[in-house]
Amino acid sequence: MELTKIVILTGAIQSGKTTTLLRWCEHKRVGGFLTPVVTGKRMLFTLPDKVYAPFEADQASEESMAVGRFYLLKSAFAEMNNRLVQQNPEQLDWLIVDEVGPLELSEKGCYAGLVHAINHCTTPLLCVIRAGLVQQVIDKFNLTDAIVVEKDFFAEK
Repeated sequence: MELTKIVILTGAIQSGKTTTLLRWCEHKRVGGFLTPVVTGKRMLFTLPDKVYAPFEADQASEESMAVGRFYLLKSAFAEMNNRLVQQNPEQLDWLIVDEVGPLELSEKGCYAGLVHAINHCTTPLLCVIRAGLVQQVIDKFNLTDAIVVEKDFFAEK
């Protein structure tokens, strides 16, 4: 059976999507990134090297952009885009994007890397998208063949 090229993991905000994927990908060949909350701050967790880097800033600055009530580091978005464009798909079973949201819908954030991954990646792509944005993302990126799942899909059996 051929793997679906794009899987969308959805659920409510703060419902454990990222935490579920942290556990799920522990012993798998995955690339891309997750964005877990660590000691109250959103972090960038790069894959497959499993390195934490700052993602959320304390305040507005030249190095950050406002997203809702948060300030996110531009350097983290540069790293996200870089990972989506440059990772070697032959070395991976999955490429993870956590998460696709309002920034990507407005062609910011990790938009460029996401478009590249959708169009060029041969590895299955796993996109985390909050429940209220799934259809908008499917429409924007023409993901009509994607399968949509909730976190129970990734529970270890």
